[in-house]
Amino acid sequence: MAAAGLLVSALGYATQWAEPNAFIPGVVLGALALAVVLPVGGRVQEPIALALVGAQLLFSLLVEPRYQPVQTKGWAGLSTSYTWQDPGRTFPSGQAWDHARELRAQLEASEGETFALHRPWWSVLAGGTGHVGSMGVTDVLPEDRAAIQGSIREALRARRYARVWLEGEPPRWMSRDLLSGYRVEQRRHGAQRVRPWSGYMSDAGMVSRYRRDQLSFVPRGPRVAPPGTSIVADFESLTLEGFTKQGPAFARPQRGTPRRLPPAGPYGGDALLTSAGGSGRLNLQGSADSPVISLPQAGHVEMLVGFGGRNAKGLTVEIVEEGTDRTVRLDVPAVPHALAPVRWRIEPDWVGAQIRIRLGDTNPEAALYFDDLWVVTQASKD
Repeated sequence: MAAAGLLVSALGYATQWAEPNAFIPGVVLGALALAVVLPVGGRVQEPIALALVGAQLLFSLLVEPRYQPVQTKGWAGLSTSYTWQDPGRTFPSGQAWDHARELRAQLEASEGETFALHRPWWSVLAGGTGHVGSMGVTDVLPEDRAAIQGSIREALRARRYARVWLEGEPPRWMSRDLLSGYRVEQRRHGAQRVRPWSGYMSDAGMVSRYRRDQLSFVPRGPRVAPPGTSIVADFESLTLEGFTKQGPAFARPQRGTPRRLPPAGPYGGDALLTSAGGSGRLNLQGSADSPVISLPQAGHVEMLVGFGGRNAKGLTVEIVEEGTDRTVRLDVPAVPHALAPVRWRIEPDWVGAQIRIRLGDTNPEAALYFDDLWVVTQASKD
């Protein structure tokens, strides 16, 4: 029985889409079965059976099975079907607690209705009622599923929700209605994500750790500029607004993220400029120069910058002074598909200078995102 339990746990994990619940019938129930049939009164059999029960439970405490080896290698994969338990998959760190508290505070302070497809409880934290979750949409009859999906799409078209939270990119059935009226307001990447600590999509509940970003969408609308801001370009006219381009990249602004690319954001309003073009072709390359900007006595130049693709190599944002060779290269934020404010403070030796912002893309496997070029004469708080 003990040997059968070990084998079942390995085979259970070799099943497509199997998660740690395959461990339960293999080891835990195996130990319980041994306890039920435990010999009574025998000086030899009873200690052996008790030792096997203890060994099974200790095994399940210290070791976890791995997905796939038995399925792909047969008996030869049995030795690689297990690994030591990682406490980091079960016990949250202080950083994880801080991110969870931060997100909970956001939800509780939010106004309007929140829809969180993969985390229905978040809508309750935001002051609303619970709703169907992703598993509930999946685990029903096809005709019922179509009706549920249709009602959600109708609510998205009406912009009923003040905020929509998703795990990873929008599912195909809701993507069009969501992206036509909403834009990414927040992208939580890596350690910034707030995950459950048990069950589906938790680190402890997944054989391969779930690493997709958490996305928050809000209805499209203008980005509020701080006092003392001169807007050089926001691309809401869907024209280059004084930018001049060289090469096929940066052909024209796009209304939202280009097709075939993950939703990017946050950006301002409805439009942004990208080197990928409307078709989302990462292989497009080229450059674009902004109109001439006369720098004021104080303040900073601000813009939203991001990238799509594996990395930002070959993507550049530079400040170039007219008539000289003086340039400053600005850093492109490191999180894929997440635009972030990039600020450059006007130093005394740059006051009155005539500059351009030069965007460049020489990477055939990445694209640059750019939006909301501002000159802010009021000092920023940070």
